[in-house]
Order: sequence, then structure tokens, then C-alpha cells
Amino acid sequence: MGGKNGRMPHFFQFSRNGRHNQDTKNKKKRRCKKPNDSIMNRLANYFGGIGNINMNYAGVAPFNYRMMLSADVDDKMEDAVKLFFDMDNTNVSNLIDTSEQSDSAVRVTGAGYDFVAEQIKRTLTEKYGSLETVYPAVVYALFSEANIGKSSHKQMFWRVFGDIAIKMLERNLVACRICPDCGMSIPLWSSPHDCTGLPRGFIRCMDCGKLTPRVNSRQLRCPECTEQHKELYFEAYNLKRRKKTQETKSTKRRVV
Repeated sequence: MGGKNGRMPHFFQFSRNGRHNQDTKNKKKRRCKKPNDSIMNRLANYFGGIGNINMNYAGVAPFNYRMMLSADVDDKMEDAVKLFFDMDNTNVSNLIDTSEQSDSAVRVTGAGYDFVAEQIKRTLTEKYGSLETVYPAVVYALFSEANIGKSSHKQMFWRVFGDIAIKMLERNLVACRICPDCGMSIPLWSSPHDCTGLPRGFIRCMDCGKLTPRVNSRQLRCPECTEQHKELYFEAYNLKRRKKTQETKSTKRRVV
């Protein structure tokens, strides 16, 4: 990165701290280099005029892990899930240790993770008969509301179970219900969900009650109600201002 006092690559300006430092009036304090012809900097040119990027503007509906299943998960298969987690941790750690010992050893690249994934597939299939047997329990362990914070094994999940997950999603997306309140997709085999609890990253609009993606910590309304609220606010503000101006003119006339 250019040493302790060196500048960061140009595309780091899109990080929170990088963007802040780029905006400073003292150019000597800027910590991002000028753009060059690298791939990352060429991609960064497409985002130069949009300011800070907030993914919640995409308006994506809440995620429903049941769209990756064909039925509710009755058997949590904790031993199989633990085996998957342990093999992911152990085998990847071994690759990291090996890469530190020798420059010629296997490093944790895409090929390294693929090698670990094949080992996990073979072990789970030999012990439980097929990956499809273990798949629902692993989906529940990684994506359900009760385990929403567990993300460390999701990269390996897609390498091991990705083909199964895609088939399930395609099957459920062909025919599914859409919640009129939050927009969540609900597979036909699943009963309607209760969205009174707020999904992560969403708020309930204080005016219309609709779930809407959270854009900032002070947000109280959905975009539509926010615009209406602004119009009413400025209308009331301008009316109050005109009234005050008229009262001031009337007072001056009486004084004269």
C-alpha cells in the first residue's frame, strides 16, 4: 500500500474513510493515488459521480431462506452440520498453514477452495448417502432467522451445495407468492409468513406502515411518504413565512 505514510490505491476512495479523505480541501492530505490503467481503477471510473454507494437503494425485498428448500426442515442433523463446519474450518486452515511454510505450496485461491469442497462433498456423501440429504439442515443452519449472523461458512456452502440451491430457487421462483406488505417471495409449499417483526435492514413507514429498506439511521418513512412529507412540510413552512412577512409589513404601516 506504499508504506505507513503511503497513499492507498485510487479505488479506495469509495470506502467511507477514503471518500472522506478525498473530499478534504487540503490536497496534500489525500490518501488515494491518482488512477492508472489497472482493472480496478478502470471500473472505478464508472462510479466517479455517484457519491457514497448505499446498497439499500436497490429496493430488494427481504430474503426468505425457504425459497432454497422444498419443505420445512424437521431434522436439523446437527452432527452433519457440525461435520461440514469443522471440515471447512480445518481444511482451509491447513491450506493457510501450508501456504505460509513454502512458496511452492498450495495457496488459498479458488483452486484451493475447490479442492476442499471436493473433500467435503466426498465425505458427506459417503457418510449420509447424498448431499441432498444434508442440504436442508445446512441451509437452515446458515440462512434461517435463528442463525442470521452466521456467515463464515457461506462461501463453502455455495461451492459444495450451490447446484442444489440453484435448482431449488429456480423451482420455487416459477410459482411463488409475494407478500403484499414486505414484498418477500414465499414458496407455495410454505404457509404465509408473519412480517410484523422487521427483517434486517428494513423499517416500517410511520405513515403508511409499509416495510421499506433502511437508507440511514434517521429514516422514518418510505420514499413515497418521505416525498409527500417534504411537500407538506415546505408548503406549511412557506405559508408560515408569508404570513409572518405580511404581519411585519402591517406592523410597519401602523408605525408609520
